[in-house]
Amino acid sequence: MITAATLLPLTAIAGESASTASPRRGDPDASLTPPPSAAKDAPFTVPERDRASLFGRGAPTDADIAFASVGTASGLQLLSARASEGYAWDALATLAVPGVEADQWVGNTCLTTDGAYAVAVFAPRAFSNDQRLFNEGAWAAVVNTKTSDVQSLGRGYSLSYSNPGCGSGTNAVLARHTGTGTELGSFDAADAAAGPVWTTEVDHQVTSAVAAPDGTILAAGPGGIERISSDGDSSKTVQTDGAAYDLTLAGDRLTFAEHNGVDATIRTGILEHNGTLEDAERVGSGELTKVGLARDATGGTYIAGIDSTASLPPSMHRIEGVDAAFEVSTGGRLAVNTVTAPPPTPGDGATTASETPLLVDATAVNTGDVVQLRVAPNDGGSRLATTPVGRPGASGTRGSSSNPSEAERVCAIPRNDPRRQALQPKPRQVEWAVNRIVSGQLSISRPANWNGTGMAAYSPGAMFPKKPLEGGGRIPSQVLLGVLAQESNLWQASRYTSPGEAGNPLIGNFYGTDVSGGVDGTAFWWVDFSKADCGYGVGQITDGMRLAGREHGHSPALPAAQQQAIALDYTANIARAAQMLTDKWNETRRGGTTVNDGDSSKIENWFAAVWAYNTGYHTAEDGAEGLGWFNNPVNPIYNPSRHSFLDGNAADAAHPQDWPYGEKVMGFAANSLGLIEKQTVEGGAVEVVGFRTAWWNGNGTSGPANRTAVKPPLSTFCSVSVNDCSAVHPAVCSRDDFKCWWTGNATWKNDCSYTCGNEFERFAPAADYMAEQANGESFPPSCTRAGLPSGSLIVDDVPLQTDAGPIHASPANPACTTVATTGSFRFDFGAPGGSGSHQSKIDTHQLGAGLNGHFYFSHTWNARQDSRQGAITGTWSLGRSLSQWSRVFVHLPDHAAWAPDAKYTVDLGNGRVVTRSLPQRRYANEWVSLGVFDFTGAPTVSLTNITGDADDIDARDDIAWDAVAFQPLPNKPKDIVVSLGDSFSSGEGAGKYEPVTDNNGDDNRMRNACHRSSNAWSRLAKLPGSSTTIGARDDSNDPSLDYHGISCSGAETRHLFGETAEDKQYEAPQLQQGYLDVHTTLVTFSIGGNDVGFSPVLERCVITYLVTSGAGDCRGAKPSVYEKLERLEGQLDKTLNTIRAKAPNAKILVMGYPALFGDGVKCMPITANDVEWLQQMNNDLNTTIKTRVTAVGDAKIVFANPTSAFDGRSICGQDPAINNLLPYVDYVYGSRTNGDKPMFTIPAPWGGIKGGIAQASIHPNAKGTALYAHVMEQALGATR
Repeated sequence: MITAATLLPLTAIAGESASTASPRRGDPDASLTPPPSAAKDAPFTVPERDRASLFGRGAPTDADIAFASVGTASGLQLLSARASEGYAWDALATLAVPGVEADQWVGNTCLTTDGAYAVAVFAPRAFSNDQRLFNEGAWAAVVNTKTSDVQSLGRGYSLSYSNPGCGSGTNAVLARHTGTGTELGSFDAADAAAGPVWTTEVDHQVTSAVAAPDGTILAAGPGGIERISSDGDSSKTVQTDGAAYDLTLAGDRLTFAEHNGVDATIRTGILEHNGTLEDAERVGSGELTKVGLARDATGGTYIAGIDSTASLPPSMHRIEGVDAAFEVSTGGRLAVNTVTAPPPTPGDGATTASETPLLVDATAVNTGDVVQLRVAPNDGGSRLATTPVGRPGASGTRGSSSNPSEAERVCAIPRNDPRRQALQPKPRQVEWAVNRIVSGQLSISRPANWNGTGMAAYSPGAMFPKKPLEGGGRIPSQVLLGVLAQESNLWQASRYTSPGEAGNPLIGNFYGTDVSGGVDGTAFWWVDFSKADCGYGVGQITDGMRLAGREHGHSPALPAAQQQAIALDYTANIARAAQMLTDKWNETRRGGTTVNDGDSSKIENWFAAVWAYNTGYHTAEDGAEGLGWFNNPVNPIYNPSRHSFLDGNAADAAHPQDWPYGEKVMGFAANSLGLIEKQTVEGGAVEVVGFRTAWWNGNGTSGPANRTAVKPPLSTFCSVSVNDCSAVHPAVCSRDDFKCWWTGNATWKNDCSYTCGNEFERFAPAADYMAEQANGESFPPSCTRAGLPSGSLIVDDVPLQTDAGPIHASPANPACTTVATTGSFRFDFGAPGGSGSHQSKIDTHQLGAGLNGHFYFSHTWNARQDSRQGAITGTWSLGRSLSQWSRVFVHLPDHAAWAPDAKYTVDLGNGRVVTRSLPQRRYANEWVSLGVFDFTGAPTVSLTNITGDADDIDARDDIAWDAVAFQPLPNKPKDIVVSLGDSFSSGEGAGKYEPVTDNNGDDNRMRNACHRSSNAWSRLAKLPGSSTTIGARDDSNDPSLDYHGISCSGAETRHLFGETAEDKQYEAPQLQQGYLDVHTTLVTFSIGGNDVGFSPVLERCVITYLVTSGAGDCRGAKPSVYEKLERLEGQLDKTLNTIRAKAPNAKILVMGYPALFGDGVKCMPITANDVEWLQQMNNDLNTTIKTRVTAVGDAKIVFANPTSAFDGRSICGQDPAINNLLPYVDYVYGSRTNGDKPMFTIPAPWGGIKGGIAQASIHPNAKGTALYAHVMEQALGATR
């Protein structure tokens, strides 16, 4: 019986110091700041001067490559590092599944013997605590380590630490654990697309499987090493005295470890041609948690932790200073121990989740020195690979095509109902609630309609009162906190919801999606509500959380009021979790199962109860009795060399699949975890220690040892006489049905009264802390009309119109007083499956932020035929007729709105539609204009999550539906202006960039460096007949103007069209964004400088000067420049003709480029000869542009040459209007809201952060754009 669903924890924080008495209480009101991370100070690469001494001679030019993997919120990241680059780590691939929700991905990898392929299994980390998902729910893929290409192997694999297994050549093995045995598949990683060479199933549990040279599989089984053939025949090839694990094959040498639960022994031997191992000699032994082995790509095997001094075979090497789970680089120079990731952040990356980067902890094999390196942010967008997954398949349910909530569900509280939002608590609120609940002192009450939920008034403490424990006492706070940390990260609302914000309740497998889809990835999307888990909130409460009448054999439904409280109120949820944990304590105790001395005040004594909280306590009528096999510490699916969870090693949180549930809960109780307390756009994410840890008696040595021993020894719950289990020989679990279930007492601390852990109550004395702790302050909603012209008509996403009628709701944030709206909003969910279900609802979400405290969001999908079932369209309807020109605004929330090319379709009310694109990433609650339109009927505005990007990665970018507004205008605006072009049009160099065009400079995929400035010349200019600049008129929503700046720094002519995926820039191609039409009166642009290679040529000139000390020149680039200049002629013709076709009535102003070096080069590292040539190149470029403009023969298309306007004001002028070289400075330009990236980087030991040239270099500054604006005014005045 499973009584609690499970989500997973965050990064650990070191616990309280051990002491002989309760530790000093400290200030309960103060937030606990995590200790500083070593990652922030670690270098990106080993300095060149140190490489030979650390790694041996030849290391600076060696081909050695190290590999590592780490679970992050974006996916399982595979990393690589080359010796020749000082082991600077780079992202090789990121493995995730589009549309599958996960706070963090976890997984395992192995490297083929030649280092050419990495095989991985990966899954959301919630899978690691569900027996079925752990055993057969993970996805798998093969990554080519040279090309980063990813080949998906589908789904249905185990997360066990030893899966996958790489063996002979490029062969590998994947395993899944079924209820009757182990299924194994052997395949060639070099030809993974062909599928497995063969699969078979054995009728018992085997682990650590590898592919042998003769085509069979070698695996650790009961009593030794088994040789398994394709027909499932299994024979013992090596008899062991203990449990075998970590099979490692290097050439024809098989090395493995065996353990007795305390110590481990390394054995090795040569495989015969028939796959047998005649003699496996013992080469050393050591403490189980310290012994480990690994291989390189040259046939070498490395052994750690053994105490023997005996000689080893030539291909085997001892290694010191490494973790037991180390991995060795291909050439054996570097041993990778751990990779530590920052904590996942609620809010889906709304801000930088943590300023802490990935940290790789490694050891130099040659010297044993520690090598800690931080991982540079991913700058290789093309290297980001998301494994494919099948699209949603047919379903067995039928639901509304307009209501994002499902009436056909079985879980009690729906998703996406604006009347049913859960508040995300701060960590301190959860700890306060736990302190009050375990002592029976939760006395707060909730008023009617608390947080807009519509509930009647109630008291959570009275609704779920404290239950008595068998034997007396109470739950220690840290035990309950450990359970909650393990279940949910202390989250009540979905992973997208930040503390203080409201959103969907956190629900485990709400849709009943297939948890054992085999290798058919599409099965994950099949909706089967009868199989839903319905685990809600902080404690992932499942019992009683189905709708009455739809229990389908599960526990009876709780009263509706209790169900709502559990789903929406974290205090009620925790109170119910405490009741359930109490029930498990009482149930195990009545069944005769106790731990140590059974004292309920001691942390360790709750091990059996938390075990039962996860997988239940089986009664005798189930065929056996007691605690199930899955969570038994001796189960070989867990790494036997593991240490105590989070004990001094925060990296443990990145691979929780190595520990059973009970050990993780104990680890949290002893060490806590890092959590996010607050997120805002300006302040980013604020990390705190989740809660105060338990404390242990002892001195400086025995105290930490007592804390570490919160983890029981492997064989604590293993006895032949109790549960048919032996930690050594002949088998771990000898029952064919795997019901090696534990009952009775288990003791690993005979003096528990002194050596066991003790509760620490933070919010004490209780009398001072009876009131609830204050809510968080993340992403406050926008509840004003600020930014909108008076008279604008707002249409919000609530009320929500459905086929069954409208849904009205008040904000979940009581501080939000709503502004008046009109009209309605409606969803249309994509093509249903075969039975009429709408799987796109799985990826629909709500948040209590944005305008009036509510908006919906989803993720973008590629515009392919097979994406139609993932399609979502939201439509705002004014609900009344407009027969006049009006401006349309869209309201974009400050987070969960990241789509770079959101496509809005405006229906003019007469059947005509206009589509406009814009990037949503505004980092503010902001009204953004789509433009002006001539309405003749009831208007609507629609937005779909299907993008037009041919290269878009499915389900990666948040796209939001919040509100729109219509501003009726007295007339058609006189001036309708669109500014296109490159950096000289966008205002690069002039500062004051729009945040939407200036962010994520260290992430190529998310980056936007269009750098559109409020000082761009098209904004500073005044149009004929106007005394006010275009920018000032635009900012004040002048009804006589409609202005759109869509230029982008770095643009070439091809980026205007975007005819291929390679032509995509940061946003949708400029001429595809929809802003040019028959009403446009003026188009301005500059283009061509990037086509001829301005930046690369300048880079070459500067580098040549620096390298030759001014003795060389860069005129060698001249031939290629003039070849490009020739090609530019045709591109300019195409550009001019296309703009004229799209805007047939507009004036078109084509701006040239100023002379950059007209005042000499005394201030620049460049030769006079190069300046002469660059000046000529500039003149030739302007001449080419002017010639093509003239050739069109259109009097309304004019060319403006700014050269004379910059006389005396160039880079080296007395009052320069053009920037000199500006340094790329990390702490200025490398922030989240800065998209700057250097034109080039000067190599440095710290990854080049301290060198390079900023993007704003050699561009007009604000003085320069003002000069440009004057040129524009003169040109337009001459063509009136």
